[in-house]
Amino acid sequence: MVTPVLDFSDSLPDDAHRALLIGRVWQPNIGPTLVVFADGGLYDITRLAPTASQLFEKNDAASAVRAA
Repeated sequence: MVTPVLDFSDSLPDDAHRALLIGRVWQPNIGPTLVVFADGGLYDITRLAPTASQLFEKNDAASAVRAA
């Protein structure tokens, strides 16, 4: 089975290189995973918080994501 490769170029804002973009992806046998878009790829940040709402409840969520 071939894993599809997503092209984010049509979905991202023009200033994506300056933005802090987070989202969720569905991983089979795991479920939703919190991710950040950086350097052209998606990176798992669930160790910071298992859900976006828990991430946003942090005092300085942006700094925590950037440090990850």
